[in-house]
Amino acid sequence: MDRYDIPNEPAQNKKREPVRVTLKVLIICILLTGILVFAVAGAWFSARYGRFSELKKLREIAELYEKNYLYDVDSDAIAEALARTYIYANGDRFASYYSAEEWAEQQASASGNSVGIGVYVGISKSDEIQIAAVMDGSPAEKAGLLPGDIIVAIDGIVVKEVGYEAAINLVKAEVGTSLTMEILRGEEQLTVTAVREKYSPQTVYAETVLSDGELYGYVRIVEFLSVQTTYYQFKDAVDSLVDAGVKGLIFDLRDNGGGDLNAILRVLDYL
Repeated sequence: MDRYDIPNEPAQNKKREPVRVTLKVLIICILLTGILVFAVAGAWFSARYGRFSELKKLREIAELYEKNYLYDVDSDAIAEALARTYIYANGDRFASYYSAEEWAEQQASASGNSVGIGVYVGISKSDEIQIAAVMDGSPAEKAGLLPGDIIVAIDGIVVKEVGYEAAINLVKAEVGTSLTMEILRGEEQLTVTAVREKYSPQTVYAETVLSDGELYGYVRIVEFLSVQTTYYQFKDAVDSLVDAGVKGLIFDLRDNGGGDLNAILRVLDYL
């Protein structure tokens, strides 16, 4: 007989005994599960954040200060300094850290509401402030400052003594306040006074250049501040040079610190 012809036998109904778990077994299962989860989480955390194990040294220093320092520790100031130091120590020249106040100032500047004297600056060979560009119609232009001028002191405070960043912050203050700067222009020493005002940031400079009887357009982009500022200034400059009949265009981005990615993309799209 073929095996498929075997008649089905009635299944026997057997009553299943209930499974009983004692409290001790339940507790052991919960503990084992917890240990397993903790081990997995610990392994993930170590893999993910293990590179910050060197912060142990920082914690030890903080504990020493908590136990032995005579004065109050400014935790907010330390947090700000650590954030800046982390980016600086990584050597990423394309990254910057802004405090809440600095970011608000940056946003105001991008929207054309800057307060100051209206210059682009850099560090001179002598570790002082060197003016790279003076904005049109700015307080700096009104005071007679020129590209290449080196700021030696601000309101009697020597730049070398306080450092570049601290000296830059001395320029920032309320509208209508004045500052006196000791300037080195070549071999000549000058004293210049400027009044802080609101000004429209100028990020694009343009002019015509005559070479071998041909007219060329020169466009310098100092910073990609924002679409509203840099892109439209760039577009207006290029349009004006093309209307002037230039044979070609020269774009100068030397010492450009970068800036807003959207502004860069808009400039490239226009080109």
